[in-house]
Amino acid sequence: MNKQKYVYSIILMIITPLMTLIYALRQQSIEYKRWMIVFFTTIYGSTWGGHAIGDGIRHWANVYNYYVELSFLQFLADLADILTFVSHSQAKDDVYIHVISYLVGGVLGLPGLFFVVVAFIYGYFFAGSMVKTFKIFPTYKRSLVFLCLAITFIMMLNIQSMNTVRTWTGFWILYYGCISYYQTGKIKYLWLLIIPPFVHVGFFMLAIPTWLVVFVGIRKTLFASLFFMSFVTTIIDPEWVLAQIGGFEVGQDKIRGYYVEETSTMEETMEDNQDNRWYLTYRRLGIWSYGISVLAALFIVSGRYFTKMNRLEMSMFSIGILTQAFSNSTWFLYAVSNRSGIIAYHFILAAILIYWQREYLKQGKIRFSLAERLIVGLVVLALLPWFIYVLSTLLEYTSVYMLFWPFNAWLSYDARMSIREAIGFFL
Repeated sequence: MNKQKYVYSIILMIITPLMTLIYALRQQSIEYKRWMIVFFTTIYGSTWGGHAIGDGIRHWANVYNYYVELSFLQFLADLADILTFVSHSQAKDDVYIHVISYLVGGVLGLPGLFFVVVAFIYGYFFAGSMVKTFKIFPTYKRSLVFLCLAITFIMMLNIQSMNTVRTWTGFWILYYGCISYYQTGKIKYLWLLIIPPFVHVGFFMLAIPTWLVVFVGIRKTLFASLFFMSFVTTIIDPEWVLAQIGGFEVGQDKIRGYYVEETSTMEETMEDNQDNRWYLTYRRLGIWSYGISVLAALFIVSGRYFTKMNRLEMSMFSIGILTQAFSNSTWFLYAVSNRSGIIAYHFILAAILIYWQREYLKQGKIRFSLAERLIVGLVVLALLPWFIYVLSTLLEYTSVYMLFWPFNAWLSYDARMSIREAIGFFL
């Protein structure tokens, strides 16, 4: 792909980001697609208003409140505290956000660029993960089931998820490192697996299943057994885990935020959300996530995990089911359980999607039995209401300027509005 085409594409991206992205995705060049997704994601982050960022607004505000004009010596002192797990009332608890905050606030003196930098880094690993996962572009003509599962994989942690700043950026680095290593065998990608804990300290726990599979090896029978056992019994001792985490000052803070005595029942969740839109209630019930667990169980029971998957697919699937077992076993730390569950769903879906693509290229489709087709069909039906939820959040948080003229959002912060706000304005 020549440089001139990149220049023209970037100019078009500044005029109409969405249309340019659609054009880019229809091209053959993998590298071109990847960089266009990166640029699109960067512009996406640059157009956000405060209402669209969620928890990220606190991180952005902290750049203005603490990091602007922060001295280099104080930056180093705070960094030392972070690396030794000492809590800080103003500096952030993770190396990644601390460095970015100091870069845009203390070095450049341009705190408004915070989410531009965050979006670029998130977009780089998100885009890389997408192009490495999909060799075949999902369409309903190839397979409606494949399309639905692909949309689920892409949208669970889409570019809007960068609003957390740390957690899901850390995940895409972890995922990109895994899939790149298994596809190429190059040792350099293993270094990426060590980075996530410095993006978010929680990955000292969240990345454990991944590290076990990558560095210890695949134990299919053991992992499958742990997967099923985790749904019916306690595998990890809560008191021991809490004692280990509580040995650090930062860990004590995390326990206070993450520890829960009990979880709400489905009936309580329904009652708490009775005034919400139905698809918001559906999402909180987690039915869509149960569907992915059912898919994982299907690939285990049918023997596809043991005999039909190649090394890449088997490795990604192993990470997924081991992470799901970890998620089920850390129920007493809600944030750890919830986040590790989302990580598990991505690796499970990735393995299935990559397997589907290989089978499609070999014989045109996956040969499912009648019972398997019925189960997969029911899972896809369970996902459909979740798609409506995703569409709703995109309308709520995506800037209307992603359709045309994103520079309007750069010229005036007050002029920023979401697509839903724009629709409401004209209605």
